Amino acid sequence: MQEPREGNPPRDLTLILGATGKTGRRVAARLQALGVPVRGVSRSSDLPFDWNDDTTWAAALDGVRHVYVSYSPDLAAPGVQPIIASFAHMARDVGVERLVLLSGRGEEGAQRCEDTVLDIGPRWTVVRASWFNQNFSEGHFLPGIQQGTLALPAGDVREPFIDVDDIADVAVAALTSDGHEGQIYEVTGPRLLTFAEAVAEIGAATGRPIEYRRIPTQDYVAAATAEGAPGEIADLLRFLFDTVLDGRNESVEDGVQRALGRPPRDFRDYAQQLAATGVWDQPRSPEAVVRRLIDEAFNQGRTEVIPELVHADYVYRSPGEQVDGATGLQALVTGYRTAFPDLHVRIDELVATDDTTVTSLTLTGTHRGDLLGIAPTGKPVEVHAMVRSRFRDGRIADEWELLDMQSLLEQLGVMELSS
Repeated sequence: MQEPREGNPPRDLTLILGATGKTGRRVAARLQALGVPVRGVSRSSDLPFDWNDDTTWAAALDGVRHVYVSYSPDLAAPGVQPIIASFAHMARDVGVERLVLLSGRGEEGAQRCEDTVLDIGPRWTVVRASWFNQNFSEGHFLPGIQQGTLALPAGDVREPFIDVDDIADVAVAALTSDGHEGQIYEVTGPRLLTFAEAVAEIGAATGRPIEYRRIPTQDYVAAATAEGAPGEIADLLRFLFDTVLDGRNESVEDGVQRALGRPPRDFRDYAQQLAATGVWDQPRSPEAVVRRLIDEAFNQGRTEVIPELVHADYVYRSPGEQVDGATGLQALVTGYRTAFPDLHVRIDELVATDDTTVTSLTLTGTHRGDLLGIAPTGKPVEVHAMVRSRFRDGRIADEWELLDMQSLLEQLGVMELSS
């Protein structure tokens, strides 16, 4: 393994690839709570990382000692193995010591990527997982649960649904403690459930009937495509439901117990805890959608919920700025949270009609990242804003924001105080 050259700064960072995803953001939060220096990257981060552009890799790896790899959309996608091989070579050559790879259970393409990492190095740990509990609360299944009917192309095959918090705990253990090198952890929940049984568990936890309905795969993929899913996601859905969901993963494994010395979280416990948060409640009024966008996306950094809350034709405008679509809003939120990692948005007043909300907000945070080309100042700020949101089909279709930019710049010390 290549050692850092004399005079170079020590490698002490842990790099999180896919830092805005279900597992990545949890791994990053746990490491930060432990005091571990973290660099979280994605295509929309301030320091961008793009799997399809290897010129972005070196900067992301600079000063990095350990790496958590979560590949999107899936390691089993065509053409991924050579990409993983190139990244593993670069990570090894610059001196990365540990690599933890999130892999797909029962996916041959994913396991070819595992073999590549095993052959190249650096010291590795593999975490194999399949269907997440959080697909029902943070993913594409959520709207169906909220509306009372979840339609999927899954029959009587049983899956040991795994909680993402368990995956994050295993990854953090492998990144921060010895004894996990060379281990392949197949992580599952403690029991097998069909998708219909999982939905019934959620119904029992929420206290309202939720129907599960099986539909043909082509109908499900067509609906996802109509809602804006790109071709690679459509192909992944076909693969997951027609190939992986054939019973090959119909077994409970001991990966969580071996890695952590405790059993995995049961789906029923997950359902009861999430039901108490109201995430599955209905109907989704405009006020509820706005409050969820602010609480989960802005305050918690869960930008993956944004596609569930905004329309396919979403447009955001403020003086001198416009962003389009869910991905544009995700990048905007990520930019805010990069500049102000402790960002908190408080709703001071919210007025709602059937299709419009007007919200008065107060934003607070500490300037610790680049903002509009302004280097971090370390200064706390409190800024007021007003947002008008219009709705279509139960989702936010367009927004207009007025932010007190002059006050923000004054508090950062880059503009003279008004007389």
